[in-house]
Amino acid sequence: MIQENLKFFDKTWKINLLLFVSSFEIYFYYFHNLFLNPNTILSSIDDDSLKNYYTFIYPIKNDLSALNISRLNFSFGEHIV
Repeated sequence: MIQENLKFFDKTWKINLLLFVSSFEIYFYYFHNLFLNPNTILSSIDDDSLKNYYTFIYPIKNDLSALNISRLNFSFGEHIV
């Protein structure tokens, strides 16, 4: 009984691996620029993508507190993303 279950899981593992690899190949074929050069693309639907990256990067580099963003939305330090 245990041997039969192991054979079943072995087939499932191979099928899942095959599906993962084949789907990755399809994504890589269409989006190869994204995989090969990830720092050259701003992912965005509209024109504010650079602002959205800046919103996360600026407090990480310049603020001391993780919860209070002191330099954005002066004077209360509130920022809702």
